[in-house]
Amino acid sequence: MILLSGVNIPISRFPTFLKYLSQIFPLSHLMEGLNLIIQDKISMAIPYIVSEIGLLIMYFLLGQFIIKFLERKARHIGNINLY
Repeated sequence: MILLSGVNIPISRFPTFLKYLSQIFPLSHLMEGLNLIIQDKISMAIPYIVSEIGLLIMYFLLGQFIIKFLERKARHIGNINLY
């Protein structure tokens, strides 16, 4: 995740498919937003902050769905070991 987030290597240097893949990780949006804040372009950083909050909510809801699904499956099977 760190490799594709733009921490060590700028995302602009990645091949096209890695640029799209790096947008999945929240850290890449955070790094772009922080770079804009450091450059004193706070108004340009707002879309990155909003997308970060959106990803946070989406990942939270996805995690809750997976936990509930696995809990129902464990209760149905009667076994807590699902792996």
